[in-house]
Amino acid sequence: MQLLETNYFSRPEAWTYYTSFYLPSILYPLTITPLSRNQCEKMDQRFLRTLVPRCGYNRNMARVIRYAPRCIGGAGFKQLYLEQGTLLLRTMIKWLNSPTSTLGQMIIMAISWTQAFLGTSECFLTEVNQPLPPVGPSYLLDVRTFLRHIHGTLRIRAPILSKRLREHDRFLMEIALAQSQWTQRHLIQINSCRRYMQAQTLADICTASGNRFLAHVANGAALVTRQTIRISTFNQTRPGDGAWKTWRRFLRTLCYDSGILRQGLGPWTAAISDLRHWPQYAYDPGLDRLYSHVSGPEYKVHDRLSHGEFSIHTFHDISTTATGYPIAVRSINDRLVPQLNMLPKSLTSPCPPSLVRATLVENRWEHELIAQAQTLQPRDTCQLPRMKVWIGWYQHTYQVWNLELQCAIHAHR
Repeated sequence: MQLLETNYFSRPEAWTYYTSFYLPSILYPLTITPLSRNQCEKMDQRFLRTLVPRCGYNRNMARVIRYAPRCIGGAGFKQLYLEQGTLLLRTMIKWLNSPTSTLGQMIIMAISWTQAFLGTSECFLTEVNQPLPPVGPSYLLDVRTFLRHIHGTLRIRAPILSKRLREHDRFLMEIALAQSQWTQRHLIQINSCRRYMQAQTLADICTASGNRFLAHVANGAALVTRQTIRISTFNQTRPGDGAWKTWRRFLRTLCYDSGILRQGLGPWTAAISDLRHWPQYAYDPGLDRLYSHVSGPEYKVHDRLSHGEFSIHTFHDISTTATGYPIAVRSINDRLVPQLNMLPKSLTSPCPPSLVRATLVENRWEHELIAQAQTLQPRDTCQLPRMKVWIGWYQHTYQVWNLELQCAIHAHR
């Protein structure tokens, strides 16, 4: 800066100084230690007020003209924040395109841990407009901020995302972010307690039946260990009493005073191999086999007494790996009866287009016609059942309706 202010430069020399000395020296460290947009603008402001007149322009020229390319009549100066963001994206894409290299593996691990730390369902580099909980400075979040600034997204081929484990399952931090009563400090406390519980969604902190929270969730009494969790754990120290008080206030927004969830969780859609915590019981509907958890991946098999009924004791000392789905069980007369609350993968997978059932939209006149046809049925005859036809073509539907109407008229005669 002093060299430029105390010496005479011609216009070509000033431009050469800008492109060959200033920009390379400023941008070199910003690939690793990026600055915010305000910091970049303040850094550029003083220097350009000295450089712009020496390049033959008015120092008070409009920013649009100053940063526009020369091919369309602009001055051609570089906006420091955009140059920094371009370098960040180029470096990120280079690492992601080399997944087997050391840097590629490190950036993938960093993305997966940042995603788990945030606790959201969508990749934070793809859904750049999705609200996030407050966190500290992060290289990856700086990339996300730049993507949001330029209205861009970065789509990763196979992002590591946490899954929803049940129907009506929701991510805890997305619930908290959607509620307006929490401040930034409260969100940090809720996120700290969530990480201490090693939880991502409601299914991680609820019972197998899906209608209540686990007993230790309110105060974090039970320490999550490697014997009860099957994924990598956060290195999260136990939050303070103030954080647990906020956590309990958050839980009360999801359940009634009796402890029952306001919206219960539906059947399990994830098999035991896709869970984040080892369940107490697992049931394989194909083999009709009930497992109980021992430690880590080890389970014991309960003796089968009849279909859907098992002995309360395990008489085999050999541990095995469980298959199937988590299950809630009831103890009836020294027998364990699984409560079938899961959806096998064959039922949760999408149907082929030819088998997708269409939603039949009935017009007003169709409702009136069907109502009149039903009123024509005599009381002494058995009523015709309403036919539910899962056919995606209206011509077949009309045939069924005509059949009902003709049968009803014939019965009336």
